[in-house]
Amino acid sequence: MSEIEKKKKMLLWFGVVTVTVFIIGLWFLNMRTLVYDVTKKKSAEGDIYRSMEQEVSQIFSSFSIQDSIDNAIATTTPTSSENSEAVEANIKKSLSVIAAGAVTTTATTTASSSAR
Repeated sequence: MSEIEKKKKMLLWFGVVTVTVFIIGLWFLNMRTLVYDVTKKKSAEGDIYRSMEQEVSQIFSSFSIQDSIDNAIATTTPTSSENSEAVEANIKKSLSVIAAGAVTTTATTTASSSAR
């Protein structure tokens, strides 16, 4: 391949990359403006966006509840040296923590549902 052909090919790729970056940049600018408009104006889209944020935060809080369940299971697995009363007390304690988390999550969900 001659030197001129290499330069043409390089110039072509430079143009393709430049146009692609320009289009993606405009797309991100448009998305930022769209999200700004949705979050700052009182509209149906804004309500949907805010409810989506609440649902996502509830999903992540449910992961922490799942972690506490996993920890409770791991700590209540009896070994040969533990007696059954200690295991039963540990299970009751873990269940009360899990139930308290579920009540809080349900109360939050009910409050956000009634606010609509």
